[in-house]
Amino acid sequence: AEKTGLILALGAWILKQALQQGRRFQQLCPEKALGLSVNISSQQIKQVDFCRDLASLLQETDNFPPSSLCLEVTESIFADVVAGDVIADARKLGVKIALDDFGMGSSSLSDLREVAVDIVKLDRKFLDQGQAVPHLSSFIGAVINLAHAAGLSVTAKGIETPAQLAAVTEAGVDNVQ
Repeated sequence: AEKTGLILALGAWILKQALQQGRRFQQLCPEKALGLSVNISSQQIKQVDFCRDLASLLQETDNFPPSSLCLEVTESIFADVVAGDVIADARKLGVKIALDDFGMGSSSLSDLREVAVDIVKLDRKFLDQGQAVPHLSSFIGAVINLAHAAGLSVTAKGIETPAQLAAVTEAGVDNVQ
């Protein structure tokens, strides 16, 4: 979809559908603090009107609470100044931003203190290699501590076994997926 240019229309439709469904879930379970995470393409986030359109969508979906929405972006977009400005504007709306698949792209650990995000999602490959790489659990714990020092929440992705859950819980992760 990104290569053909369809991602803009498709992404807008997905975001609208997700917000509508998220609002329905919140109305069905008002006693729960249900949140919604949506992956956003780097092409979408670079659109100058993205935040204006997002604000409109939040209103159209029975005032979906912005604090209940988390937009997941990949680290490659932080090299783009326009995308950085759009992300800052989305955060001003009250929307959370998650840095998805951290650790598998071009970001460095020092980027954790400089990126304008609320959540860091550790790529599942950190755990996939857990048995093969000595001291990997210590390394994961250090990455989590660095993220926490930057005031970020950390989600470990790809948790599928009790052993993986125990390892990341012991390392101090905030959430698992």
